[in-house]
Amino acid sequence: MLFLLYLTVAALTLHDHPIVSERTVGDMTMKAAPPSVKAGEAIRLTLTVTGPAEYNTCRPVWFWAEDATGKRAWTEVQFWACASNSHTETIPAGEKLTFSVDWMTNAMAPGRYTVRGNFGVAETPPGGNVPPVTIEIR
Repeated sequence: MLFLLYLTVAALTLHDHPIVSERTVGDMTMKAAPPSVKAGEAIRLTLTVTGPAEYNTCRPVWFWAEDATGKRAWTEVQFWACASNSHTETIPAGEKLTFSVDWMTNAMAPGRYTVRGNFGVAETPPGGNVPPVTIEIR
């Protein structure tokens, strides 16, 4: 009986990790909706930063997706409208600043992807500084 239960669970488990389409770390929340689409459909990526938080006005909001091997498969950069000089801005306590982009998944192979990002800093860490989320393209 236990063996049949194991086979049933193993058959239903297609991937090693679940889809995590929304994650909050510190003052940043990243969301991907819907979390699973057919290739060619759009996924809305939304980054919400809740104050108090500081950021540089001339740094891009940058999103990218990595395939299961860690290879970058897609990149989107949203630049800030910069004045002639950059400066530090503060998001007041309790206020929110939101950035969204529709990722058209044309030409993406089926599979699971980790979406990462970078917000408001000059040096992008390898894994970004935005909470990573996972999506699935069928």
